[in-house]
Amino acid sequence: FGSRARVAPAEPRLREGMAGKSARGLEAPASLLAALCVVHLSIWCRPVDGAAAVAAISTSKVVNAAVATTSTTTVWYTTRTTAIAPGTLDASNLTRSKQALAWSPWSLEDSDDKERERCSDRFRPPRHAPERATDLNGVALPDTCFSGVGPHHIFVIGDWGGVLDGSGSPPPRPADRRTKLFPEHHRPFVVGADDVAQQNVAMQMRSRSAVIAPDYVLNMGDNFYWGGILVKCGGPPKNVTDPSGQWELVFENMYKGPGLDGKQWLGVLGNHDFGGFMFTHGWDQAIGYTWADQIPTSSGRWVTPALYYKARVRYPTFSVDYFFVDSNVFDAFSPDAASGHNLCSRDHNPKHGEATCGLQGPISVDECPTWFLRLWAAQLEWLENGLRVSHSEWQGVVTHFP
Repeated sequence: FGSRARVAPAEPRLREGMAGKSARGLEAPASLLAALCVVHLSIWCRPVDGAAAVAAISTSKVVNAAVATTSTTTVWYTTRTTAIAPGTLDASNLTRSKQALAWSPWSLEDSDDKERERCSDRFRPPRHAPERATDLNGVALPDTCFSGVGPHHIFVIGDWGGVLDGSGSPPPRPADRRTKLFPEHHRPFVVGADDVAQQNVAMQMRSRSAVIAPDYVLNMGDNFYWGGILVKCGGPPKNVTDPSGQWELVFENMYKGPGLDGKQWLGVLGNHDFGGFMFTHGWDQAIGYTWADQIPTSSGRWVTPALYYKARVRYPTFSVDYFFVDSNVFDAFSPDAASGHNLCSRDHNPKHGEATCGLQGPISVDECPTWFLRLWAAQLEWLENGLRVSHSEWQGVVTHFP
């Protein structure tokens, strides 16, 4: 697997900087691409061996700000809510982010040996939220086990979260691409579909799960349209709140019912979770919600502990290694490139130095493309190393962009 595969030296996971690693111009080995089979938004793979590291740089100061909310509506009918969580980082003095990157799956030893060896039917992210949303990049969760003779079922969903009208009241509206704002998709409005698209899918999930309950849900990203969680990025994951009501109204209240209640959602982020044509909305909130015990409406089923991570599922007669990968580099271009679908757009990101996610990065529109390229380069090596040592009968890569 991979004539260009590189194995990082076996050393502690932390390594300073990206010395000797140029992110620009990197491409996936042809053998890796040839071995991947695309299934809608997910990609399924076969095996291939490992080691690890993490990049780190710089310092910053903390803004102990109270949560405050203001709203404006754009021509895209996106309500931009600026909510700032306590502890949000002030990056005005930074020239480069502290981007945590791993080049092989790694385990966090935050529990004793018996706890790590115990295999339950619940996916177990690390007990405590990290200091920054990227700190757990590349982590391997403890094994999860499902018993019974089967058949076993999972649900797969992506591009699902509707738009709140800004008043904080339900129901979520579909992200409507058939309007004249999108000429290539324009068509007449269909009552019962275009006004309740998310509700229709949720209803079918409830109906199906009552008959064949899934073990878990694989979530392919674009969780909240149009612009992700409407909270400014840069806040600590432990300080996740729900000032916009999106977690409660668009996720928690939407997907529930017999056979679906309590089932964990393992996910990745899509480009709209960063902001669609900006990167400064609450993508790190979507990671922090993994530890949202402080939010009364949280059901505790959301599992997205990092931008990329690994989970092994063991069944009585086979096992599956899932590799969750962030592929948003394919929507992160030069700040001055076409701005309609560009996370790093200078036109759409906040001005006057406010386009920053603090120390975790990106710290600016100018760093944005390189930040995503560094992330992608590390993930390619992480994926090859993880696949190489996988002994499971199945390997699956879960990502947003196929």
